[in-house]
Amino acid sequence: MKWQFEDKATHGKFTLSIGDPSLKGQGLLNGEKEMLNTIVLNTGGEQLVTIDKIAYRMPQDTILPLVAKPNL
Repeated sequence: MKWQFEDKATHGKFTLSIGDPSLKGQGLLNGEKEMLNTIVLNTGGEQLVTIDKIAYRMPQDTILPLVAKPNL
């Protein structure tokens, strides 16, 4: 499921995705130029997430903010 809002004045986007399999993968390492700031809500059991090739434990019922830093 996906909801999206775009501010036409600033071209800012807010998207809410639930169960989107396309969010898996290489993230910013895939060469895409679009920078996304992401908030992940884990309502399931504990998970192992990999960020910048480093594995982290994400406990159940936690929030994980992911902030993109553009290459200047």
